[in-house]
Amino acid sequence: MRRIAIGRLASAVPLLVLVSFIVFGAMHLGAGSVSESILGDGATPDRVAALDKELGLDRPFLVQYADWLVSAAQGDFGSSYIDKRAVADSVSVALPVTLSIAGGGILVAVLLGLGVGLVAAARPGGWADRLLTFLSSVALAVPAFWAAMLLSYYLGVEAGLFPASGYIPLATDPVGWFQCLILPSIALGLAGAGSIGRQMRGALIDVLRKDYIRTARAKGASPLRVLFRHAFRNAMVPVSTVIGFQAATMLGGSLVVERVFAMPGLSDLLVPAVLGHDFPVVLAIVVVTAIAVLAINLVIDLAYGFFDPKVRA
Repeated sequence: MRRIAIGRLASAVPLLVLVSFIVFGAMHLGAGSVSESILGDGATPDRVAALDKELGLDRPFLVQYADWLVSAAQGDFGSSYIDKRAVADSVSVALPVTLSIAGGGILVAVLLGLGVGLVAAARPGGWADRLLTFLSSVALAVPAFWAAMLLSYYLGVEAGLFPASGYIPLATDPVGWFQCLILPSIALGLAGAGSIGRQMRGALIDVLRKDYIRTARAKGASPLRVLFRHAFRNAMVPVSTVIGFQAATMLGGSLVVERVFAMPGLSDLLVPAVLGHDFPVVLAIVVVTAIAVLAINLVIDLAYGFFDPKVRA
């Protein structure tokens, strides 16, 4: 397991460099519009050239990237072109909001999806199986932003059961923080729960048909013991892949959901940065998101080793 972790971490470094280089290069192609965007109507050629020099955009591309890479490796992502604030400070404030929503969505998807899969696979073809399979299909078809709007209106505004918008930091009020995350987490996790539930059902049904399961039943093992002791762990190997994919997807989906609930996450930084060509902010968010996705992949790889001894070997 240690070798798996070290190998994945070692391969993550060149991958992060490659991702940052591609994004930096793509933005550099339109770098001439940065100064024009900042200056607005007063963007004369002389003023644009002067601002390009002030921001360092007149230097060669590789020099700009090398300087940024060295600074980023030390945790310094530069300053915003628009508000001159340190990018690392802005991201450090917004990142916990996005991670809280994504983490809540993953938790809802995993708990609900595994529960649905277990119940449906216990009696394949039964009424519970048919009902849960239908509900899983419905959940897969509902976009996260639409579910967020419905939940915000009906459970937040109309019923007043949960906060319809806003965010309370965990350190300020843990209870308020939890309440603020309930609706966004449900909205974000519904589709993932449908996908995980269907995969869990299929994997469990396949495992329950194996010879060693029939042997366990012949020895008098109870249905619950067969399901959880013998089948669940083996079924989790393919399900782990789906969970990892859904977790990575929810990182992007959380940016949309937090906009619906007016939560000050990374989307509050990303949208204005993209529109205003604020490249340091965009680069920082891309790199942080890439790190989060790589961390998720590492956890999934370790989960493979936990559920399947052959992977560890």
